[in-house]
Amino acid sequence: MIFWIASYPRSGNTLLRILLKEVLGYGTFESEVFDYSLLPGFFETIDPKHAQAPWPEFIAWAQSTTEPVFIKTHKVPTDGNPVIFIFRDGRLCLESYLRFHHDVLKSSDASLKRLIIGDDYYGCWSDFCASALAEKMERTLVLKYEEVVENTDETLHLIAKFTGLPAPQKKWTNPFVQLNEAIPNFFRNGQVRWHSDEDSWQKSDRTAFAFLHGEMMERLGYFAAGEREAVLVDADHDFCEYVHLAHKQCLTKFRMQSDLEAKEAVIQELLRVKVTPA
Repeated sequence: MIFWIASYPRSGNTLLRILLKEVLGYGTFESEVFDYSLLPGFFETIDPKHAQAPWPEFIAWAQSTTEPVFIKTHKVPTDGNPVIFIFRDGRLCLESYLRFHHDVLKSSDASLKRLIIGDDYYGCWSDFCASALAEKMERTLVLKYEEVVENTDETLHLIAKFTGLPAPQKKWTNPFVQLNEAIPNFFRNGQVRWHSDEDSWQKSDRTAFAFLHGEMMERLGYFAAGEREAVLVDADHDFCEYVHLAHKQCLTKFRMQSDLEAKEAVIQELLRVKVTPA
């Protein structure tokens, strides 16, 4: 049975996978190919699992087996299988993701402004959260990054109950310090909460973020009541309109990209079936 581990990038997906492996004894499969040469030591430390069969065959096997099969993704699954979603404060997510772009992917064109409006392969932070929260509650378990870090025992029991696994007996010690020493450009600081006194964002970034993501931040408890309004009280109307249009264009681009990928997957599967000997 498939259980997706889904999050927007830099939300704690990898840390949860380590938790699953070390305490519950289940590794996690990758849903996408990643060049691990960009992260020396990552493969040996995390030990991700990879499908040994073509993806459609792997998915068919994973759905048919009685054992849980955990699969990592940074997209919202739509196949009806159970999903464990992980959310993190959007400001921390985007800051960490920007550093990942610069330090690991060496992306010269990545910027905080582009991530805020959703101009990225994985789209927009709050759009991901909204799509995740729209899924049927009975097939989803929603966790927050800070819960994984600070309330690990409770998190483990929630996961065990959701997946039907036995209650964990083993205690878990967060290995973040060791992970930071081994792979510092991936495990950076593991910050749990935003500290406004450390805010280095430009005013335009804070305004754009509050305008596009403030409602979701309030919904998830990362903005206090009235915090969004306080940021936007003197916001320029024309600037907000520009931000809205830029985000709308990025959303269209993201949806077209997703449609093209889905069509390409169908084509590749048809070609694979066609050349497979009878």
